[in-house]
Amino acid sequence: MDLNVKKIYIYTDIIVEIISWGFNRVLGVLGLLFFIHQNLEIGVSHSLRIKILIQNTNGLNF
Repeated sequence: MDLNVKKIYIYTDIIVEIISWGFNRVLGVLGLLFFIHQNLEIGVSHSLRIKILIQNTNGLNF
């Protein structure tokens, strides 16, 4: 095998590794943001339920 062909294979492997590493990083960050979004949405809905429950209870206690 020619020396230049070996260099091309090595550079191609390096580029593929960098792209796959970046792709995995992006997916990891997107997954983390989605997880945080889901938890915040659940937290907001729970706090809203508690607020409605408190208001209903206060309405019953004249």
